Amino acid sequence: LETGGALSMNEIEARILSEITEEEATTILQKLIQAPSCYPPGNTLEVAQVCKKLFESDQILCDTVSTQPYLPSVLAKIGDGNGKTLVFHAHIDTVPIGQKEKWIFPPFSGKLEDGKIYGRGAGDCKGSAAAQIMAAIAIKRAGIPLHGNLIVACVADEEGGGHFGTKWLRESKQLNPDYLVVGEQTQNQVGIAERGAVWVKITVEGTACHGALPWQGKSAIIRMGEVLREISDWLVPQLEKKRNPYLPKSSLNIGVIQGGLKVNIVPDTCSIEIDRRILPEETCDSVVAEFHETICRTQKRIGMFPYRIEVLSNMDTSVNTSEKEPFVEVVQEASEQIYGKRLPLMGYAQGSDGRWFAHDKFPIVIFGPGDPAVAHCDNEFCSAAQLTDAARILALTAVKLLA
Repeated sequence: LETGGALSMNEIEARILSEITEEEATTILQKLIQAPSCYPPGNTLEVAQVCKKLFESDQILCDTVSTQPYLPSVLAKIGDGNGKTLVFHAHIDTVPIGQKEKWIFPPFSGKLEDGKIYGRGAGDCKGSAAAQIMAAIAIKRAGIPLHGNLIVACVADEEGGGHFGTKWLRESKQLNPDYLVVGEQTQNQVGIAERGAVWVKITVEGTACHGALPWQGKSAIIRMGEVLREISDWLVPQLEKKRNPYLPKSSLNIGVIQGGLKVNIVPDTCSIEIDRRILPEETCDSVVAEFHETICRTQKRIGMFPYRIEVLSNMDTSVNTSEKEPFVEVVQEASEQIYGKRLPLMGYAQGSDGRWFAHDKFPIVIFGPGDPAVAHCDNEFCSAAQLTDAARILALTAVKLLA
């Protein structure tokens, strides 16, 4: 240090916190919002450039990396590289804006009104990215050396599935953490678990015939109706029995149904697509087995019929960190310093890029500003005060681990 002597941890923390202001944190988020990055196509060229300029303005080393020309991620690093690696991770792509006329303020304005910053991505997930960038800038400005590395990963392609973003970064060893904070909307509570997702398509077959002679065929739609009845009457109650102390119950949503070719033809196929949200203890195989059992129960009532089950997407790996993990305690201590009390641990009902690391043997927490209820909604916003507190908690977490 350039102070002539070692600083106590309290002095280090005070110095870093003095570098974080609500005005600057707000400005960072506004700049990110003002660089559209909606998926599809998820183009992050402009917002990645904004991130890079923010880091470089404070002489923070950073690289732009990509496996697809229009999907760059930005990796910034502070530290001596001789110890553990803490990664702050947040995605910088967003969902589309929807109907522009439903927005109170232009969706890419970053308008500050009544302490709220409005715009697409304000919470999901540019709010977390802004808090992480602000935290890194504060540590750099304070001149506090870190033993090890703090890496801030502003990542592309989360909304597109993560294959060209976090999955690639992990598999190429560009992200190789010892501790990981995944930025998502948790209202600054520490999340230690999340639900996974398995998307399934069920197709039921029947026998086509002329609509004037329906008794000569077998309607796939009517058969599917019986399957839907079994899902509602038997499977859903089974799912509601599955519980996790930090997460909502297991659930399913039937989002698509397709059947029939023409009104005067008895349909020979009918299919449904199901979004099945699962707890960390569940797997894709267990989900498929449940649907097979559901159809077998249907067949016992109405007779045999051909069917098939396809897995459209398997995201059954999810974050599930022990509440006793020391890293969780560190983040909780940092939070308590800012809020003067311990906020309860929580689970994240949606999914995150943390799933790409969930089988690795290091602790993961999900943390960031913003209410998950406004994610993907019109008039998405993030509280400026909560954004600033998130930056402070993240900065304290980094110095507690690495200073």
